[in-house]
Amino acid sequence: MELSEALDTLSIGVGILIFGVSVAIFLLDGIGLLEVVPMFVTLFSLWIMASAVLKTKEAFFTAARGFFLFAVGLALWLYFHFPLVVVVLVLTLLVGGGVLVIGLRSRTPK
Repeated sequence: MELSEALDTLSIGVGILIFGVSVAIFLLDGIGLLEVVPMFVTLFSLWIMASAVLKTKEAFFTAARGFFLFAVGLALWLYFHFPLVVVVLVLTLLVGGGVLVIGLRSRTPK
């Protein structure tokens, strides 16, 4: 089995485990029902960023996608606890910072 196929299989398993943990925390009254999806997205994005370390091809873009999902999951999470202006501020800071990093990286010689 090739490394990318193994990572795909691992990602499915990790996704199922993270979803199960999110639902279990809801059932234990740790979070509300509407917070299950943001928790899943945020935790799964951390897995995507971690799995980028194992890749040799397109590792940076995999990490960037994981970072973007992390920003979206965090914004959804914050939406339930803070005013909308804080959510917009955090989301624009995270995504804007990520775009700056990508832009600076594309300028560096390879």
